[in-house]
Amino acid sequence: MSKQQTNMNILVRLSAIGVLTLAGCGTTMESVMAKCDNNTKYDTYAACVKTTYMAEGVSPDDHSVRGFFAHIDAIAEAYRAEKITDAQAKSQTFDAYSKTIQVSNDRAAASISRSMNSRSTTPIDVQSTMPKPTNTNCTRIGGIVGC
Repeated sequence: MSKQQTNMNILVRLSAIGVLTLAGCGTTMESVMAKCDNNTKYDTYAACVKTTYMAEGVSPDDHSVRGFFAHIDAIAEAYRAEKITDAQAKSQTFDAYSKTIQVSNDRAAASISRSMNSRSTTPIDVQSTMPKPTNTNCTRIGGIVGC
């Protein structure tokens, strides 16, 4: 891979992150999860993640966020039934994030990358759009031209 392609890939990734972050002018789920993780019990943590993201999040109505929240509800249910520990619940929450929101973010970034790459690598074929010169063997005899 050339240096120009590497620089383009870096630019595409940064652009994708910027678009995903700034599209809703809000806080990312990663930062909400970090903000809420202050050694509290899982129920408090899960409620903090959901309410904070709904109030400040980039895209709280996105399908991947709704899927993530469904995972949080199921994990909280298992936690309250004492089927899993606090640590297991938080670990499962990070796994759920990876399987929902992170997958969605990665797909969006890949789509942007493909779009940028297809635009930048398609050669412009100027030669095929210009009229081709025609070589003819014409002669003029008096007022008549014959080819």
